[in-house]
Amino acid sequence: MGYYFFLAVNKSYSQLIKGVIHNKPNGVSANIITKSGRSNQIQEFRIVYTDSFQLKLKKSYDTLKVYCNVNGFKTESILFVNPSKSRHLNVEFFLTKDSIYSLDTVIINVKKKFYQKKDTIGYVASEYIDGTERKVKDLLKKLPEIDVNERNGTVKYKGKEIETITLDGDNLFGSNYTLATKNINVDIIKAVEAIDNYEENELLKGISSGGKVSLNLVLKKNKTDFSGTGELGLGLLNDNEFARGLSASLLTINKKQKSFFTLTSNNVGVNNSPFVFENGIKTSEQRREENYLAYSVLSSLSSNSSFGTERGNINNQYFGNFNSLIPLNKNLKIKLNVYYLKDEVSGRNFSEQVLFDSESGAVTSIFDNTTFTNKPKYYRGDIDIKYRLNKRSMLSFISKIQNENSDDYRKTNSNNDNFIINLNSRNNLFKNLLEYTYKLNDSTVFQSRIHYSKNKLPQSMNLNMQSPVNQSERINQFSEFSKDYLSFDSRLIGKIGKWKYGTQLEFYINNNDYNSSLLNTVDLSNNSVNDLDRANVSFSNQSYCVVEYNQWRFSIKNRFEFLEQRLTGFSNQQNFIINPSLAVVYTLGEKRTLSLNTSYSKSPLDIQNSFINQVLIDNRTLILNSPTLDLQENFSLGLYYASNNIFKQLVVSSGIQYSEVVGDYFQDLSFDSENIFIRNFYLSEKSKNLSTNFSLRKYLNAISSNIKVRLSGNYNQYFNLVNSSNLRSNELFSFNTSIEFNTSFDFPLNFGNEFSYNYTESKFDNNINVFRTINNNSKLIFKSKNRMIYSLNSAFFNPNIDSSLNTAHFLDFKFRYNPKGKNWNFSFHANNLLNNSTYERFEISYFSSSKFQNQLLGRIFMVSLEYSF
Repeated sequence: MGYYFFLAVNKSYSQLIKGVIHNKPNGVSANIITKSGRSNQIQEFRIVYTDSFQLKLKKSYDTLKVYCNVNGFKTESILFVNPSKSRHLNVEFFLTKDSIYSLDTVIINVKKKFYQKKDTIGYVASEYIDGTERKVKDLLKKLPEIDVNERNGTVKYKGKEIETITLDGDNLFGSNYTLATKNINVDIIKAVEAIDNYEENELLKGISSGGKVSLNLVLKKNKTDFSGTGELGLGLLNDNEFARGLSASLLTINKKQKSFFTLTSNNVGVNNSPFVFENGIKTSEQRREENYLAYSVLSSLSSNSSFGTERGNINNQYFGNFNSLIPLNKNLKIKLNVYYLKDEVSGRNFSEQVLFDSESGAVTSIFDNTTFTNKPKYYRGDIDIKYRLNKRSMLSFISKIQNENSDDYRKTNSNNDNFIINLNSRNNLFKNLLEYTYKLNDSTVFQSRIHYSKNKLPQSMNLNMQSPVNQSERINQFSEFSKDYLSFDSRLIGKIGKWKYGTQLEFYINNNDYNSSLLNTVDLSNNSVNDLDRANVSFSNQSYCVVEYNQWRFSIKNRFEFLEQRLTGFSNQQNFIINPSLAVVYTLGEKRTLSLNTSYSKSPLDIQNSFINQVLIDNRTLILNSPTLDLQENFSLGLYYASNNIFKQLVVSSGIQYSEVVGDYFQDLSFDSENIFIRNFYLSEKSKNLSTNFSLRKYLNAISSNIKVRLSGNYNQYFNLVNSSNLRSNELFSFNTSIEFNTSFDFPLNFGNEFSYNYTESKFDNNINVFRTINNNSKLIFKSKNRMIYSLNSAFFNPNIDSSLNTAHFLDFKFRYNPKGKNWNFSFHANNLLNNSTYERFEISYFSSSKFQNQLLGRIFMVSLEYSF
């Protein structure tokens, strides 16, 4: 017998290009392109940011030409004829300045959906719209890596909140950029540019540590001189009253000025202003200015719908705004922003609360039926002056004057007692910033700033109670927080090669006065007065260093602070604080990063818990505090992954973050059938939070569709007391997921769907409560050849699939006709065709289970005519 062995060996090689680029500036991208000898078409492509690179070819070529293209330099190329398939191809490019022209923009995508230049990615507007978009915010929602918060208008890019939205490169709106997103028509936008490492101050560009992001609206060429839009919309509300939606806007851009003016009026739930008067919701500007704003103890009632303002905001709004950037000469620019707002928000709320104490077994039920009207008036003027002293120095001055007056009327029937409440709130703010910038040399800048602001927030509430059992009562509650803030700071920032550094000295005084008086005309024992002064005086040094080494980026920061706290009735407390932080970023490849962030800090607790005697904040809730001057400790650790491949139109991000808070105010809550008493007191207990998130966005070329997936989870552990019980540990877990799918076919019919599921579980005293929410939004869009667009939108909402609460189903129809070559368009809107006038939601807390019913805008029919020039 013979044995035969056969050994087959198959070798397969793929060509690998190894290259070095000489004379390329740091941080500037290079485009490496390969073309075969048989055609002049691009075969393979890669963007590189380092001086050396590798490109693994997907197949072998008999003839290959490799190109290196860098902005501002001549395009270099190397030709390979019959290259070896088993060896690496080594290339070296020596760049020389291009004296004839510079190619500053490279568009790779066949459909030209986007373009890239340095730190900027531009999205071509026409490639992302389907004809149903009207304002800029509708376009932004469809762009990769850009998120728009429906409640407060905040825009994020790559998970970071943007600094501003510029108009053809000019910062016309500042932090109130929602003026642009809500009021500028999408028809005049050519592209939206997303900018990394944004810096408004020209003297700081390339030197500051970076990290800021912004958006720039590129206007169409025929819209850069003088253009405007007027819209007249009339219709019927559900109660047969007239519905209106009126607006006019004017955009002027020339050598003398750049300005935008808008005037709007509506009673169909739309908020065209950048301001939000909904409780618990803060705008981007309010979050940035928290250090300068006084605290509001008494809150007005407002629409608080899970469906957004356009379904739950029963309003009557008038809003006007004027923005102008005027270059008086080549060195002096003045920016003016003027705002006016008048609104009347009304509604009806019903709530059923069951308050329980697991230790005593006490159960109390409270029923409230409330109608309210809130009438805010808002006046404001901003001025921003920038004067270029010379090529190396600049002086800027920013001032804001704001006056807000709000009258809130509410009538409540609570457990058979009738309450009438009138609340008047005023908010006066005067804020100034003077800044001097001097560029010592090409790599070092010195800055000095003086900041002063004053904010007064007086509030007066009158409450009348009529009871069939108890004696009628009349209660007056006055409350006023006043804040004065003064700071001086100077900083030196610079760079040495790929290292960036900065150090800052700052001194500030934050003084807060609080006065309140509670007068009960029947029960004098409940009267109380607060008169306190709290001040924080601080001197600090903050330094940072940013180091880049190969694929690594290290950002090290530390803040040394001497802090003195003063509070009426307490001895002054002095602390020396060290707040370090570290951020590490590792670049895995093109547009893929892995980052680690950690920080530790100590800070004073919020001023709002400083008053000792009780304050009545609504018809039944009394609140007081046991204040402290102890510091709160915060620790956080986060790990994040991000990938953005615009050429594959794939965006992926994920992260996990853990945080601890040691020392906080806890609530000792007690209640009966008529009142809720809350005492906030300090304990040095530790609360913990763990959160995770994942998101994916992908454009599927094969089926011309976009898919977006989001997952997030959150675990929170905290403590409280109920009716003077022992300290109770509570746990709250939530999980949210959403899947969105939208088609962009070339034929007339397209559709989209967004499904979201929310799971919430709360644990306290071995009790577990769970509720789950489902929300599904669908749309169907048909575009006819005669430029008519029809859209049908369906929204389904189940506030708790485990309860008997009613589900909500909304149906909206829109029609728009835009004749070719004409400056006008016609539209018809039918919102809430099923006429849902209320919605219900269910909430569980550590001491109560609650069912809320809120009023919604009913059915609306509206016909609109829009004219543009």
